[in-house]
Amino acid sequence: MINAIRITPEGDASHIEIDGLADMQGVVDGYIELVFDPEDNYEIYVNEEGLLHGLPLNALASLISGRRIVGTALVTGRADKNGDLTSVPKGIMKTLHMTSIFMEISGQPVGHPRWDTIQDA
Repeated sequence: MINAIRITPEGDASHIEIDGLADMQGVVDGYIELVFDPEDNYEIYVNEEGLLHGLPLNALASLISGRRIVGTALVTGRADKNGDLTSVPKGIMKTLHMTSIFMEISGQPVGHPRWDTIQDA
């Protein structure tokens, strides 16, 4: 079991425990795809077919990754040298909270329906 964070398109971020691929697929409701592998110590996974299925924009996950993410996102720690996922690092939830506050202050609340068109402009 590892600790992870689920980010919904509505902007809700919550700590969860996952135990392997089946749990990850359950969180994103389909096959998983690694969409963000920063130099930091966390990774973001989403539904591989989210765009094809027309899943809603996930503005919070999009903002922290710098790319358009749809559907529920799963944040974990980086894989270790054996390729096994690790728990999400402490402090990531604080980053998500601060990002959410920034979005609201800037006039683009989490889940704002025009966020993706604003970013594409």
